[in-house]
Formats: sequence, C-alpha cells, structure tokens
Amino acid sequence: MTIVNETPTFSQFLAHMQTKTDIEVIGGGKSFFTIEDAEGYRAYFQVNVYGYHYEDPNYYRSFSFSTCHKPNRSTGTGWQHKELQYNATLEQLEDAFYDTLEQSRRNILSGKEKMDTTEKKWYS
Repeated sequence: MTIVNETPTFSQFLAHMQTKTDIEVIGGGKSFFTIEDAEGYRAYFQVNVYGYHYEDPNYYRSFSFSTCHKPNRSTGTGWQHKELQYNATLEQLEDAFYDTLEQSRRNILSGKEKMDTTEKKWYS
C-alpha cells in the first residue's frame, strides 16, 4: 500500500498498523481501534467524521489519539493525548500513535493512570 501525502481512509490506516511487528491491534470498530505494544502499554485511535462516512476522507473532521488505561481519579488526568487535523498524512498518523504509546508508558510509570489489562473486542 502506497499512500504519500494524502489522507488515508480508516481501513487503509488500520491495515497499515496491522502490518507493524512491534505492536498488535487488539480491538476496534467502524471508526476506532486500540493498539498494544509488547510491554502492555495501549493507545486508542478514532476518526471523527461528519455523519457515518468513515471511509471517505472528505468527511473527516479530525483524528484523536488517546492513552486508554484507567485514569487515576485523584490526579484528575484524562485520556486525550493528541488531535490531528482532518488532512493528516499516514506518516503523521503513525507518529502520533507512537507518541501516544510513549505518553501511555509515562502516565503509568508516574502513577497518573493504572494499567488496563481487560480484553478488547471488535465491534461491527
């Protein structure tokens, strides 16, 4: 798959991330999925769209990346880590995912979040 300087569809980005050997896609749905690295740190991706046009970049509003472990309520931390514009490239999306995985690791090591080991599902 060759996508250069254009916004990939949701399916193209999912397929691209599934080819990575250092992470595993562990669950998702029509507009979102979760990845996990070998150490168990997780990151979540969602494409925000107008309507239900998950496969048409012309309807994309933005891309959201979040750490997806349990927040530590005493520190008031949330999950949102990065948001990219609707016209982000494949390389920018991938970089944001790896940045979010790194943030996930930092949040857990610092006590801001607790490790989530629940099994994720695929939703249609």
